[in-house]
Amino acid sequence: MLDTAREYATENGLAALTLTTFRDLPFNEQFYRKLGYQTLDEAEMPERLTEILKDEIEHGLPGERRCAMRLPL
Repeated sequence: MLDTAREYATENGLAALTLTTFRDLPFNEQFYRKLGYQTLDEAEMPERLTEILKDEIEHGLPGERRCAMRLPL
C-alpha cells in the first residue's frame, strides 16, 4: 500500500506524502522513519496536518502521543 501511494504521488507530480501516527508504538513513527519519513515539528507543519491532529484529539486520540510525518518525493 505504501509503495502504491508513493507511485501515485510521484506519477501525479506531488512533492511529498504525509501522515499522522503514534509516536510510541514500534510499528508507527520508528517504522516510518526507516522508510524515509521525517517527523514534523509545529513550525514546519502545514495547516492541513495541524487540523488533522486537532481533529484526532477531538475524537479521543491522545495528542501527546501523536505526530505528523512527511516523506519528500
